[in-house]
Amino acid sequence: MMRAVVTGASGFLGVALVNELLNNGYEVTAVVRPFSPNMKRLIRHQKLNIVELDMADISQLKSKTDGCYDVFFHFAWSGIRGDERNNKQLQETNVVSSKGAVHAAHDLGCKVFVSSGSQAECGITTDVITEETPLNPICEYGKAKVSFMTYAKDFCEKNKISFVWARVFSLYGAMDYKNSLINYALDLMLENKPVSLSPCTQMWDYMNVKDAVRAIRMVSEERCSGIINIADGNYRLLREYILQMKEIAKSESELLFGEINSSGNELVNLCPDISILKNIGFTPQISFECGIRELIDLKLKGVS
Repeated sequence: MMRAVVTGASGFLGVALVNELLNNGYEVTAVVRPFSPNMKRLIRHQKLNIVELDMADISQLKSKTDGCYDVFFHFAWSGIRGDERNNKQLQETNVVSSKGAVHAAHDLGCKVFVSSGSQAECGITTDVITEETPLNPICEYGKAKVSFMTYAKDFCEKNKISFVWARVFSLYGAMDYKNSLINYALDLMLENKPVSLSPCTQMWDYMNVKDAVRAIRMVSEERCSGIINIADGNYRLLREYILQMKEIAKSESELLFGEINSSGNELVNLCPDISILKNIGFTPQISFECGIRELIDLKLKGVS
């Protein structure tokens, strides 16, 4: 039986990964912030052990667990949205705590260390993003991700740990941030209210979070190494996603494209290449239509 540690386990991506691992027979230790209100998101399961521990104290993890582990998934990271992405002090704190996480993985005997990356590492680009795309971070969040990736890769190589940098692009699904574009637009559409939007003329790639965590589990089991793009691979105009959502919701909402200033976001294009994922046998299983229908059902039940 595989044993895994997941930090950031009560977050959007973390909860989905914990469920994916449990459903595939893993024993999971979920690390969550003490008194986190999101802890209730984690299901009760005989193979799930919840450890309340601040990332600043991650070095104490070994004393709060027993035995060795196979894989360490590090998803805890603060300041991933809004102005906090350019909070240099906060992002540097993330780097410090993340270094503690990779050391904790070594202390626990893990053979694989997986951490989540971001398109922000590549900065603004209109080209297809491969694992070889030059790193050119602009915001402090992206710079911090690159800094930790460089450190973790070197540490893992020196300690014979397989290192996977799961570069996650744009996810959606249950328990996502309530003000994400999809949640914002869909909530208004379900009430047939006008939806104020930017021009939405950039290319985008939406991936269902369930597909994302399946991909992440697969790359960890295949002992892939280095950067791996985690995306759906079927990118298209962001506007097309919005129009499809309206159609699926059978909404009468007026879509006010261009009413919101894009603030430069229209320059950000997500065109990820997922050749490496395909080479290990991964294909997305949840179409955007099916994913949105499921999300609508959850919203109508009041559990999204």
